[in-house]
Amino acid sequence: MATARESTLYANLHTNKYLGDGRDYGGRSVRQIISVTVVSAAAVNDTYKVCKLPANCRMVDAKVVGSGNGASAGAGVTVAVGDAGVADRYIKAADFDAADASASLNNDAGMNYTPTADTDIVLTFGGAAPVVGSTVAGWIEYIPGA
Repeated sequence: MATARESTLYANLHTNKYLGDGRDYGGRSVRQIISVTVVSAAAVNDTYKVCKLPANCRMVDAKVVGSGNGASAGAGVTVAVGDAGVADRYIKAADFDAADASASLNNDAGMNYTPTADTDIVLTFGGAAPVVGSTVAGWIEYIPGA
C-alpha cells in the first residue's frame, strides 16, 4: 500500500514523522550541575574531572561560583573550565580568591562548541593552590545532538 505524502506539510516539525535535529530548532537544553570541593592540599594547576559532555551536543552556557578559594585577597587562585583539548575553552581563568567570585561562558571559544566525541569537562585551579575545604559549584548547559 502506498503512503500518501503532502509535500507542503511533510517538512514541518509538527507533522514530520521523522525526528529532526533538535539543535536546528533551538532544541531543549540540558543543564548539568558541577561541583568541586578541595578535600586535601592541592597544587597549582590541579585538574578535576567534573562531568562528561556528550558527543555532537552544542554548548550554550556555563557558570561557576566559588566559596573563597584563596587564602586571602590577592592570593592569586584562578579557576578555569575546559576539556581535554583546551583547559579554558568554556570559562577563561578568573580570580576566585573572594567568596562568591563567579565566571561565565567564554563566548569566543565555548559558545556553540560541538565536540565530535564524548568529552570530559575539567576544572583547573591555577595561579596558587586553593584552600582545603573551599568549593566551586555551577553548571554547564548544552543542547543534545540528534
